[in-house]
Amino acid sequence: MLASNLLLSYKHTEMKKYIILTSAVALFAACGPKTETNGSSTSDTNKIQTPPADSPAVVLPAKVDFKASGKDWVLELAGTNATIKTAAGDTSVGEYTVTSSTDAKGVVTEKYMVGKEFAFDVVGKEGKDPASGLTYSKMVNVSYKGKSLKGFGGEVVKAEAIKIAETEIEKEPVKKEEPQGRITVNGKWFLQTLNGRKVTDADFTKGLATIDLDPTANRVSGFGGCNNINGTLTIYDGKKIKMEKIISTKMFCEGVPENEYLTALRSATNFSVVDNKLQLKDNTGKVLAVFVRGIK
Repeated sequence: MLASNLLLSYKHTEMKKYIILTSAVALFAACGPKTETNGSSTSDTNKIQTPPADSPAVVLPAKVDFKASGKDWVLELAGTNATIKTAAGDTSVGEYTVTSSTDAKGVVTEKYMVGKEFAFDVVGKEGKDPASGLTYSKMVNVSYKGKSLKGFGGEVVKAEAIKIAETEIEKEPVKKEEPQGRITVNGKWFLQTLNGRKVTDADFTKGLATIDLDPTANRVSGFGGCNNINGTLTIYDGKKIKMEKIISTKMFCEGVPENEYLTALRSATNFSVVDNKLQLKDNTGKVLAVFVRGIK
């Protein structure tokens, strides 16, 4: 009799454990991921979505902290790296170390060491770039692969350029062409549009492109946004123009549309002056470039 009672008590205890266990499993299933009718599971709204292991990492470009350039080269500092690019397509990038010294006149020179073949000095002294006529806050001396390179960088502190009148750029011109007898192209003009695209100082490394026409001397000169330019000029039949033998200095400026600008000058065959704006056109009548006169 006692054995029977013990057996019943044991079965009752095991039944209670079974009921508790099945209830817990049912509760966990109700709180877990839901299953759609097609059998695929949907993630809980709080579940963290992790990208696939083979997804490429997104690398944002470092901010350029300092930029300098010289004949056929450009130098940039971004973060802890220094990069030099040459017109020949050579590029070197590396982490730098820097030391500084001050001379008796208070001029600070920062010496950057990138590698055995790449080092440069940034001198805290203003220097004038003869190619553009701009004066920069820093002078830069580079030693790269056995060559000594000189250039300028930092902020532009002085520009020997004629300021463009803001009203000439902002106002919408009235398309009223001047009589042929009053048209004059002599003097300096600043580029405003190139192949139908408006341009600003931001499109050029060292200042807005210009053209200086001297019909009397049959000469054209100016600035391509990176290099000085010179050539021959012929104006005939009132509205015909020809610019030939255009040459330029050989400074390297990355991303500047100088070649596009020089192509436009060489392709021009006709011109007109509308509301004090010079338009250069090709032989089909397409407007290649529009210039506005500057004021001192």
